[in-house]
Amino acid sequence: MVTLPVDLMQSASLACVLAGVSALVIEARDLLRRGLPLAMDFWLAAGLLRLSESVAWSSILIAATVVLLRKLLSFSIHLSRRES
Repeated sequence: MVTLPVDLMQSASLACVLAGVSALVIEARDLLRRGLPLAMDFWLAAGLLRLSESVAWSSILIAATVVLLRKLLSFSIHLSRRES
């Protein structure tokens, strides 16, 4: 099993968070259809990277919350497109 330094994992996690914010800014015109789901994907990746460095219950809870929010937002976006 290969273990990566904690600093590298934290840097990669921060890069994913920044990529998510960038996705929101870049896709501002089409925020609901592309920007928000893309940002949530990056934030999920950041949560999973943090989870891989320490398997604490707080890390698991954060990752599970991001997954739940991603699912709820995707579902509500899908419903709003159907009504339009």
